[in-house]
Amino acid sequence: MTTTTDRVALILDALGHEDTELTGQSRLWRHRDGRYFTEDEAEIVGKCTVGEIRQAMDLWHEEVLQLQEHTELVSEYLDLVAGCGPHEPLVDYASRLPEPQRSRAAQIWQQVEPELEAWLRERS
Repeated sequence: MTTTTDRVALILDALGHEDTELTGQSRLWRHRDGRYFTEDEAEIVGKCTVGEIRQAMDLWHEEVLQLQEHTELVSEYLDLVAGCGPHEPLVDYASRLPEPQRSRAAQIWQQVEPELEAWLRERS
């Protein structure tokens, strides 16, 4: 037996995969990591209420908005530190920016540091 939370989480996971079409057969849906739904998971989705689907879609919409905001912040930060040398730490360069750019860079850095550092490591 599944709970509303379980069913909403399952739908939300599927909405995070680019191939998911709500009009399609749920047994062809995929998890965010690309795995296809099992028959059991497809059966669970088939028993979801309209309210649960709406709740999952609302959560997904919030996720998309947060990702867009995050992307905009990272882009703004990279614009601020565009003059940084290839081997110079971004934080060092940002600390020498004139105000108000320095304050804005510090504010953004606090919000995006973990993800941005991981992204930069992948590219180095």
